[in-house]
Amino acid sequence: MRNEDSSLKSISSILIGVAGHVIAITLLVLFAFTVVNFGYRFGYTVFCADSAEEAPGRDVEIVVEKGETIDELAEKLYADHVIPNTYAFRIQARLYDIGFYPGTYKVNTSMSTKEILKTIDLTEEEYEDKLKLEAASAETEDGIISGGDEGQDAAEGSGESTGADAADTAGESTESGEAQ
Repeated sequence: MRNEDSSLKSISSILIGVAGHVIAITLLVLFAFTVVNFGYRFGYTVFCADSAEEAPGRDVEIVVEKGETIDELAEKLYADHVIPNTYAFRIQARLYDIGFYPGTYKVNTSMSTKEILKTIDLTEEEYEDKLKLEAASAETEDGIISGGDEGQDAAEGSGESTGADAADTAGESTESGEAQ
């Protein structure tokens, strides 16, 4: 009887040990599969063209404030359903060394993250040109609204100060990804 009990205990402990190993190996394989799957999907999002919506999408105006970081911009774009993933946007912005400036940008929800980054990526010269265009547009609107020479004089005055302000506020993109 003792031999039978000890052999039964021995067999049961071997079976429990094997079952434990099988469970541990199954869990490790499942964990590895999950990590690889997540890594693939994340890498695909970062390096492949992925948009928040199918074409034609919808136009969204994004206002970038002075001193805004790439992380804050990513959160704003995600909240407006323009980008599908904030982390992918942040990584791509840093990989492409995006320099962005304050202003209003028109993007579409069917644009890929890379296309959105190209839209907001401006050099200092492009930023100054954009400010001049906006000032010229404001001058034209002021002239049309007032309908007289007074509107033109006021518009010219505002255009001069805007050009000076553009030179004062323009700067290079910082490493932290702040809008200048």
